[in-house]
Amino acid sequence: MAKLSEIASRARDLFNQDYADRNEFFDMDDFKFHCAAKYSSILNGLFQIARRENKAETGFSNVEINAQWLIHEKVVADKPATGESVLLYDDGNKRWYVKTRYNVFSFDFDSFGNGLNGIRPYGNGCNLKKISNQEIRFYDILPTTPDVYYFLEGNNRIDFLKQPTLPLTLYYIPEVLNSNNDCVMSDNIVEEVIMATLQLMFGAKNGNVVKESNDGNKNDTMQQQTNPQLNKVQQLG
Repeated sequence: MAKLSEIASRARDLFNQDYADRNEFFDMDDFKFHCAAKYSSILNGLFQIARRENKAETGFSNVEINAQWLIHEKVVADKPATGESVLLYDDGNKRWYVKTRYNVFSFDFDSFGNGLNGIRPYGNGCNLKKISNQEIRFYDILPTTPDVYYFLEGNNRIDFLKQPTLPLTLYYIPEVLNSNNDCVMSDNIVEEVIMATLQLMFGAKNGNVVKESNDGNKNDTMQQQTNPQLNKVQQLG
């Protein structure tokens, strides 16, 4: 998995091969924002295509998540090592829960929380079954079972309706936020993200008339630039 800051830096380097940065128009935050947005858009697009195809072929809209999109995170009782999470207890709701290191990716029109792919016990641990948070209301009418039901609550909390046997491993797609340099992205679509970001940025740059050309000569035409923050053309004095 590659970090967002690394991908944005690569995209910026490729961009600056053609455009010098002495009067730099885009900064690193612009590249981070667009890389994060393109990554999320690509993942969501692939998911929606797979869901429609499965619905048409089988009548069910279940999607098998690409293993390369997932990270795995170990859950322990206490004293977590780097990258591990701890099982906690919520006295108010009377539930065990764990907070993931990263926010879980959220797909459009997805009430089942497919960004959380699953939870696996170590060895002969408990039998875990995922439900949607809309199905909790049926839990009290289920017959007694040793199974441990769990669901995604919000974007970074997983609730268990019974205490699970530890340790566990979480498998989920991490959300990518442009404000977090350390959020991670799947390696297998990094190239597509970079190319999509560059296409967007070059398109914006090519639409501008700058005060000086690359050789330092003044332009004779009207000067204007596109402000990505305001999304409109501003006249420069």
